[in-house]
Amino acid sequence: MIKTTDLKFENILLISLPLLLIFFRGIADVTVLLIGLTFLYRSYTKNDWVWLNQKWFIFSLIFWLYLLLINSPLSTNSSESFLYSLAFIRWPLFAMALSMWVLHDHVSRKKFLMAMLFTLSFIVIDIWWQYIFEFDLLGNPR
Repeated sequence: MIKTTDLKFENILLISLPLLLIFFRGIADVTVLLIGLTFLYRSYTKNDWVWLNQKWFIFSLIFWLYLLLINSPLSTNSSESFLYSLAFIRWPLFAMALSMWVLHDHVSRKKFLMAMLFTLSFIVIDIWWQYIFEFDLLGNPR
């Protein structure tokens, strides 16, 4: 049974995700990481690990291990390469969270696409506004 707090969180996430991923670079990285961690926590609490059997995720784990164990030690800057390799896992986890949790049904995909349409519409309007008036909708010069 789905709790109403889960539904509220998912709705807020679906609406805010396009805004967070497009407009704010630092917040986008934090958002991707938090969604991945929340997905892991959700999988742990519900004991739902079926997604680990997905072939593309297994291959991404193999690639991640290659980055950690082979690529990083052979790199010219091993410590920095290791940190980047360690952080790579957030992307497959984020993709899995989107496919298995956030965009799990038709209604959630529709909400996400509507939020994406609104965000892209704002960007297009802002571009034209900048072209005509030499500053964006928020008052910043172009």
